[in-house]
Amino acid sequence: MPLEKVMDAQVSIQKELNAITREFQSCPLVGSEQRFQKLFQYSNDAIFLVEPSQKRILDANQKACSMLGYSHSELLTLPVSALHSHEQEKLEKFMQTILLNGSGSTDALTCRTKSGRLLTIRLSASLTHFNNQTCLLSLVKNRTEEERLGRENEVLHQDFLHELGFGSIIANSENFKAVLEKAKLVAPTDANVLITGESGTGKELVARAIHEQSMRTGKNMVRVNCASIPPELFESEFFGHVRGAFTGAVKDRMGRFEVADKGTLFLDEVGEIPLTIQGKLLRVLQDGQIQRVGSERTHKVDVRIIAATNRNIEQEVKRGNFRRDLYYRLSVFPIELPPLRERPEDIDALARHFIQKSALRLRKPEPLLTQPQIECLKEYPWPGNVRELQNLFERAMILYSGEAETLDLCTVLPQAGLDEESETPGKDWSASLTLSDLKRLEKEIIQRELYRAKGRVYGPKGAAKALGIKPTTLVSRMKKMKLN
Repeated sequence: MPLEKVMDAQVSIQKELNAITREFQSCPLVGSEQRFQKLFQYSNDAIFLVEPSQKRILDANQKACSMLGYSHSELLTLPVSALHSHEQEKLEKFMQTILLNGSGSTDALTCRTKSGRLLTIRLSASLTHFNNQTCLLSLVKNRTEEERLGRENEVLHQDFLHELGFGSIIANSENFKAVLEKAKLVAPTDANVLITGESGTGKELVARAIHEQSMRTGKNMVRVNCASIPPELFESEFFGHVRGAFTGAVKDRMGRFEVADKGTLFLDEVGEIPLTIQGKLLRVLQDGQIQRVGSERTHKVDVRIIAATNRNIEQEVKRGNFRRDLYYRLSVFPIELPPLRERPEDIDALARHFIQKSALRLRKPEPLLTQPQIECLKEYPWPGNVRELQNLFERAMILYSGEAETLDLCTVLPQAGLDEESETPGKDWSASLTLSDLKRLEKEIIQRELYRAKGRVYGPKGAAKALGIKPTTLVSRMKKMKLN
């Protein structure tokens, strides 16, 4: 933490302590129990009242008890030194400073909880007099918790930016950087955009980034999942309806186009729109006017369309399932997102990002991700793309106990591999395996056994034993495959 922030924090905590001290001095313990308890129990910080000569705890509030894990009665039986048994010299110097100057503060101390965990604390103390007795009033802030909350706030802020701007979208691969460059070019315009790509590649994220970088950023971006709308309700969802237009229309209702006026309408899974509605949609895109179901009035709307689909729309046009003129109207500026298997350079950063998010959300320590694990992730074809990678680390973090330094990916990755038989989409495994296929499979099997053995090669629980080969043979093959 920068020195200026530390000094500001110390000044702030000393001010709080002085205010509490003044309250205590105007409120003797005897005869003012109610006010005393109010000050203690409603404070957001841990407060201790200490007898300075014997360093004995006279009282402590509920925040202090919960922070250290002791009951109130347990704390009153402990000397202050028991909480700082590992740094008696530091504690003694600080106490001498307080006795000499009357007050002081430090953030160079740690204290031990009942469970044995060390907490970094920020401590301010002041000498005061209660009932003709000199006491030490101490205000303690948990710096460990402050830093965790600060980090959580930082990550949440980054996550917010991740939803809004190009700069925070994780992309190290050249092909995805090229996608973002195209998105940057089209964002300031009003051109309709068609984003294509497999499920889970981040089409909505790119669409939102385009909207936020456009001139419409202060207006609505309305998302319509075209795959979830019943065919008979498409027209009402898009254009709205008036009361009595059909059974169940008990009041006037705005459609998505009106809600998105002056903003952006994101048509997710646009290939699912029925042919009967496609002509009406085309007319709205051409004329900029809508007509609610059951009404003869027209409404002028100014809407930018960003559409997305995992279908091959050109093939759908050839099959007669999608209007050619609507396709041309939507794909003024087409953007195709590459699948995750074609951008392996992004897997490392994406994986660490998902680990960090899950660790904060689940309040668990952040585990390490080893290079062999990253290589194994890169070998997997990821048919579910980035969404599958995110779900994998969500499962892994739920199973993670927090005791090991790394995640056990064997418990989650092989299951995903079994579902897809570790095959790249479109690959015909009924054909004969090539020599390169065999080498890749051998490497994958060795990697998985090493993970199951937690990196052990030798011994009864080692990977060599599980593979049924000599440890020296396994080491030799690992060197040839450049595995650590």
